[in-house]
Amino acid sequence: MSFEHLAIKRKYKSSSDELVNEFYLPVLNSSVFYQRAVGYFTSSILVDYIAGLKHFVENNGRMQLLISPFVKYDDALAFLSSTKQKEYISNSLESIFTLFRNYGKKSFKSAQLLLALIREGYLEVQIAFPREKSGLFHEKIGIFTDDQGNKIAINGSNNETDNALEHNIESFNTFCSWKSGQDGYVEDHSIDFESYWQNVEPSVKVMNLLDAINDEQLIDFDTNETITEMFGSLGELTTPYPQDFPITLRPFQSDAMQNWMVNEKGIFKFATGTGKTKTAIYLINEVYKRLGYLFSIIVVPDKTLVEQWSYELNCVSMKNIKCFSDNADWPAQMKDAIDLFRFQRNSLQIVVVTKDSFSEDKFQNQLKKINQNSIFVADEVHRLGTDNLLSKLPLFISRRLGLSATPEIYFSQSRTDRLLDYFGGIVAEYNIDEAIKNGYLVEYNYIPVFVSLDADERDKYLQITHKIVKMLGYDDESKIKELSPEAELLLFQRARIVYGAAEKLTILNTLLDSLKSHSHLLIYCGATSVNSEISDSSGEQGLNQLQSVNKLLNDKGINAAQYTQDSDGRVRQVSIESFKAGLISTLVAIRCLDEGVNIEEIQQAIILASSGNPREFIQRRGRLLRKSIGKDHADIYDMVVFVEDERFFASNMKELGRLVEFNSIAKNAKMNEQNYAEYLSKYYDWEKMNGTD
Repeated sequence: MSFEHLAIKRKYKSSSDELVNEFYLPVLNSSVFYQRAVGYFTSSILVDYIAGLKHFVENNGRMQLLISPFVKYDDALAFLSSTKQKEYISNSLESIFTLFRNYGKKSFKSAQLLLALIREGYLEVQIAFPREKSGLFHEKIGIFTDDQGNKIAINGSNNETDNALEHNIESFNTFCSWKSGQDGYVEDHSIDFESYWQNVEPSVKVMNLLDAINDEQLIDFDTNETITEMFGSLGELTTPYPQDFPITLRPFQSDAMQNWMVNEKGIFKFATGTGKTKTAIYLINEVYKRLGYLFSIIVVPDKTLVEQWSYELNCVSMKNIKCFSDNADWPAQMKDAIDLFRFQRNSLQIVVVTKDSFSEDKFQNQLKKINQNSIFVADEVHRLGTDNLLSKLPLFISRRLGLSATPEIYFSQSRTDRLLDYFGGIVAEYNIDEAIKNGYLVEYNYIPVFVSLDADERDKYLQITHKIVKMLGYDDESKIKELSPEAELLLFQRARIVYGAAEKLTILNTLLDSLKSHSHLLIYCGATSVNSEISDSSGEQGLNQLQSVNKLLNDKGINAAQYTQDSDGRVRQVSIESFKAGLISTLVAIRCLDEGVNIEEIQQAIILASSGNPREFIQRRGRLLRKSIGKDHADIYDMVVFVEDERFFASNMKELGRLVEFNSIAKNAKMNEQNYAEYLSKYYDWEKMNGTD
């Protein structure tokens, strides 16, 4: 059948055209000769390539395939420096055929079919490699010929794989010999291919595939099956990725994913507890299905979140490597995953790494080896907003996804801008108010508990304030976007006085007695000492408040466990599981429980200390509102430090600001507005805020 009967477009693009059905199948069905020059020689390329030749073979077509034997740039350099180049080529090809045996039935069956097609004259394969210059043979030319002598030439970005044709964003131009003005392009491409094939191109040398491989290497691939039977066997083998994915997205999650897909970049600013992790896992699977193979790097703040992500991935049959100090073998495991990914181009590789391990040279050096078909995911993306971590974000990975309820960097607009620029800005938002209204989070009662500073604490607070005013000219850090390290230290020291107010423990003692139940109670402490004993930056005395709370609970016979950054990972996990199961009634935590950790069972919380960073209390509130069986609401007790002294104006404003934020969507908001109007009216235009002016 002549090509002239086909409706051939000038250009085909995978994002808008079905390349296989609209171009390859009709053209191959009408072809008697197909010449193709493509790039890498890997198992997956030949697996996918050969599987698509069934109709062409049935037409008694003949094909010439010209490919490179190198799977990476370093191989090409090693080859060029080798004194025994033919032996090097042979070893390279034999190692690839070893992969045909090792990587599944489809791979092995394709190798059998490859040799059968060669031996029966349907296919001739030659290997192309540079004579002198470094680099790879990476031409992408195709020439189809029909039984009338008409030719179609193609030139573009695609390799001959189903991944390239169906999943990648690829395109190629076509030139038809029977169309006026296009025959010259067809002739040029034909000449180029022939110069390679006939080994007359000065920069490229070629050799026959069978001449380059030891016959003993091919014995394992001999079979008594016919070519038709082998094509049938290949058709029965399933695709490598799951078709029915066990996660269903909510409408706002699906919209977020579609927004991300436009540029394959972006941050999801979802309220804590609204499914950022599951949305990201679903997205990773969709990208994998589209590309056909994918390497995923997921960076998380700490060990607990490594375990949590790994659990969620395992639940949907996505194997993963945990890269953190508790897994001493992770460097070797990651290296193996990268090597496997290079050779088995239908695989999905996932590593989950703490931000600390991510910043280490041994991880960064491995990361640089992943240069295509990859995605970089950052959970609690704001935790990457330090100068050190920002400098190590992989620029060579174009697909980037950030997750956070609060992606902005506190007190640093410049680092916020760098982070947003790298990830492509915020592409989807879903706030806590919407989540509660739509039933994805439970409602909550907000109970402010007012606390004051004693005389000693006030004096120390004012002494530090005097130093801050001398340095900044004022004592309100909210007025600036960037702080010097010296100013940050002073503000940190002053904040610890508020965190560790002695009266908090006295009130906590009374509050614990008044609670109907201590079941599933979380107590947030500050990393500070009681009675305003300021610890240094090393934090040596930073657990004193935690220790005091633990002693108080023990004295009352309340079964509790603590959860801190310094706790052993397994101990922390046991504490969480015991709390979830009701074996312990109370969990006492410092900061590290703020982000990502999923404990739906929390029903009530007492917040002893909150920093001025809005992220902290926003994350904490969301942490308490996750839905659980038998849980229809949560109760939040918040210790608000308020001093009846105009010299504490900035501190009072900060503390009351948190009260206003927490109360804005609380179940008992109206009651709180009445109860605390006296406090709030001194600092806010309360009537105007509530529309009563």
